[in-house]
Amino acid sequence: MNIYVAREGSEVPVGEPLAPETGYEVVCNVGAPDPRSLLTPETGSAFPGEMLPSDAPELQAVLYVRGAPAGRAVRLQVPARGDSPWIRLPLPGQPAGTAVHAELTLYYGVVAVHVTAITVPVGGPPGRGRPTAKALYKLSRSFSGLGRLASRRLSVLVSGEPTSPALQVNGMSFAPNSISVEAKAVDDAVFAARKHLYRMQFGEGPVSRYSGSYGKSYDALVADLRVLANLGARLYDNLFPRPDVYTTMAELVRMEAASHVRPPILQVVGLGERPAPIPWAVLYDLPLGGVPSRYKPCRSIAEYGPGAPGSSAPARCPYEADHRDGDRWKPDQLCPWGFWGLSSIIEHPPYVEGRDLEHVVEDGGGGLPVSVLAVDSSDGLDLGLTRRHFDALTTRLGEAIIRPAITTLEGLCAELAGETMDVVYMYSHCGYDMAADGVGYDLYLRMYGDTLTPADVNQWTRTSGWPDPHWPRRHPLVILNGCHTTETVTGTFSSFVRSFANRAQASGVIGTEITMEQGLAGWAMELFLTEFVHGATVGEALRDTRWRMFARGNLMGLAYTPHCLAELTLRRALRMESPWY
Repeated sequence: MNIYVAREGSEVPVGEPLAPETGYEVVCNVGAPDPRSLLTPETGSAFPGEMLPSDAPELQAVLYVRGAPAGRAVRLQVPARGDSPWIRLPLPGQPAGTAVHAELTLYYGVVAVHVTAITVPVGGPPGRGRPTAKALYKLSRSFSGLGRLASRRLSVLVSGEPTSPALQVNGMSFAPNSISVEAKAVDDAVFAARKHLYRMQFGEGPVSRYSGSYGKSYDALVADLRVLANLGARLYDNLFPRPDVYTTMAELVRMEAASHVRPPILQVVGLGERPAPIPWAVLYDLPLGGVPSRYKPCRSIAEYGPGAPGSSAPARCPYEADHRDGDRWKPDQLCPWGFWGLSSIIEHPPYVEGRDLEHVVEDGGGGLPVSVLAVDSSDGLDLGLTRRHFDALTTRLGEAIIRPAITTLEGLCAELAGETMDVVYMYSHCGYDMAADGVGYDLYLRMYGDTLTPADVNQWTRTSGWPDPHWPRRHPLVILNGCHTTETVTGTFSSFVRSFANRAQASGVIGTEITMEQGLAGWAMELFLTEFVHGATVGEALRDTRWRMFARGNLMGLAYTPHCLAELTLRRALRMESPWY
């Protein structure tokens, strides 16, 4: 990717502050490294001619200035051989004494595959500043294999500026829209969503409100749905206040389900170190008023809720026609398919450096998939529940899961050093390490009487036992099954997702957004791992897990977030007869 800033029509890059109120252009192409480019090629890299895509994908480039599209999308054709043509995107004139903050995004279909931040000073004497650029996000290093992403019908980019986040929304017709979101409002909404999920589980005390089989009655489920839908609808309305975007997004989800008879895949990408932590799974996209008691329960709640046989939920609500009045949605319709986490597969692909994010944990390997189970052996967990969970996993997965004799963090490091596992499953408590000034916090896992932090994962490169780089060939899926293991707010300092996905080179990370009751958390991941090891993708397995939990009146599946590609799968399926309940 080559990018530079020039005057309109010029091929000479600007090396000083821009003239005020003067039109410039951002110029870019895909090809051999160009000396004019503001992006520095990766150290030691050459143009990967052998990796050029054979399918010659057509990309669309959009320049966002301060969060809003600066003009129309421009087509960029990547050839099978040689460099792409240069394209030019207008950069509007700006007043003196300012700095333009722009983002150039390349899309394949609706999927963002490359995002570059550009900062351009305006006004001032020569030599007092020049345009700079930094890659914020790369889903593909070589722009090859993009056809696998064609199934997406909606993408949302969340700005990397936590003080002023913006959502860049793109739908099927390729009409990117930008929506500003107040950071405090996001944090307030996140807190409210997590609080409601917590109260559905524990009420006002520490004892779980779910039954011994982690279920609730039909009436209790409807009550939970009313509360969560009210919150999800308000959050959806605040995030997408423009009527055209609000309606288009809700319709796109259902159009995809109807036309392809499968759940749509929605891509949500967080840019930068600390993107806005929006609870996407609880968004509710059908129009609701402010009085939950007036919401009319859909017949599907009884059909797929408590007492249901547990069959897989269809891609769309079988009673969708009941919710419509012609071309309009009836108000106050309480339908499970109104929640994004139940209607769709939501993927949160993290930014990884020096490689493409994996679709397969290990392509070309043989033998059974292997899941390494690391269990906190301290007194922080109920040992009876731990034993029951381990026995259930052994029954469901058989030879595909091993529990090595680990007693220390050093022992865990040594176990992870070998590239022999497809899944790394950590089952433990997760706590907060608050900053001294109370501004932010770090998370830590309690493991073997010690603590494991994201910084520990990063710094294990300096210890013996886990080579640097970690997992260079086989990139396991990491599951952190504990309380709020992937929770973030705009003040969070570090992240297990960034540490495991980027520094350790995992193919993805799955974690929780809230405090979870130990037995319930174990049951949720028993459901997920059974399906994933049997050959389902991460997206399919997690959506089906949520619906299987829904069948018992349980909504806690919405608290699990996958940070990986939706199609991520093992190298091959394990075939075995095993009950799913």
